[in-house]
Amino acid sequence: MPVEDSSDKVGKYKFLLDEARKWAGMGIISKEQLRKIYSLYKSPQKAVEAKHFNIVSIIAIFGSLMIGAGIVLFFALNWSTIPKLVKVFSILAALVVSYYVGYTMKFSKTNFPNVGGALIFLGAIVFGAGIFLIGQIFNINSHWPNAFLYWTLGIVAFAYLTQSKPIMYLSLLTASVYVGSETAYWFNFLDRYYNISYAFFLIFLSLGVAYYMLGNLHEKKDSTRMLRYPFHLIGSFLIMLVVYLFSFKWFGRIDNYGYSTGANVTSVLFSSKFWIIYLIVTLIAAVFTFISFKYRDTSDSAEFHEVLYLGLLLVFTPLVVLFSKINFWMIPITFNIILFLLIVGSVYLGYAKREKTLVNLGMIAFGIAIFSRYIEYLWDVLNGYLFFIVGGVLLIVLAIVLEKNRRKIIDRFTG
Repeated sequence: MPVEDSSDKVGKYKFLLDEARKWAGMGIISKEQLRKIYSLYKSPQKAVEAKHFNIVSIIAIFGSLMIGAGIVLFFALNWSTIPKLVKVFSILAALVVSYYVGYTMKFSKTNFPNVGGALIFLGAIVFGAGIFLIGQIFNINSHWPNAFLYWTLGIVAFAYLTQSKPIMYLSLLTASVYVGSETAYWFNFLDRYYNISYAFFLIFLSLGVAYYMLGNLHEKKDSTRMLRYPFHLIGSFLIMLVVYLFSFKWFGRIDNYGYSTGANVTSVLFSSKFWIIYLIVTLIAAVFTFISFKYRDTSDSAEFHEVLYLGLLLVFTPLVVLFSKINFWMIPITFNIILFLLIVGSVYLGYAKREKTLVNLGMIAFGIAIFSRYIEYLWDVLNGYLFFIVGGVLLIVLAIVLEKNRRKIIDRFTG
């Protein structure tokens, strides 16, 4: 019996897939049903090619990073001997060449799209490095966090223009650094002995919610659907990271001055400088959450749940910290529960939305949370050798269980 070629299979069902896309746009079928149709008739050959291209992209990006590191190292070694105009011209030349050659290879001569994308990514790195180098060349004294803001604004347009996920990842990271550096700048006006880490990280939880909701909005259009992954992954990572940090029991400890760190944290939380930054970021996250809820797919229960839960988290988390003035031990207890719910939610949404990154993130977060609680509560209880033996066995068993269940979940929606 002849074997059906994968390319013939794609051509055979192209009309069906095109019509299914139209039906989803008209609301006749849901997004979930559209994904099932695509997974049922997708081409195995295309999957192999996509995997191959991912490997090529990774290699090309690492090559671009090495070139960027070499350029920076060259300037560092010869900085004092290079004239100012030569420095500026070299930065601009590296930027133009990276963008031009990369754009040509990816779009004009499409034989090397992944290498071209990596060169465009290199241009985005050169752009950021150029901001700092030019500021140093001409001794520009300004509000230093703005450098990360200019870097973000300068490369995010290229992320949309070239549909580049690596550049979008970079722009989200630089935007996060901008928010963090801006907050740290204003916190410098506070007394040094205050423990500000909790207040500081609370801002990143709101930022993570804003990123995730932006990912949902990108999912609504075909032209931006592929860019939802950076928003979802970095947003989920920031949310889980903050909740994870709040889950430790150090909130109730006594500092070197004999005061509870909780009292210091409360004082910082009521600082007007903190609230200005926090409320701005939270307001942005709330707006994106409302828009995402308004334009959600009403037939898709997953969208309803993710918007509802993250919206509640956005409201509930600061209240927990504020009310913790009564008893600071309620913070780690509450946030351990929240962390568990987020892990379950990440795996569930990853399965429902067919995003492997969310499934993997949830599984990794579960493993880290379990091992962290083991270290936190049993370090002083078990003898040294027994602690490492039990911990090692726990890690091996945990890895087997997580990998087994991760494969089951991913296999279900990849066929």
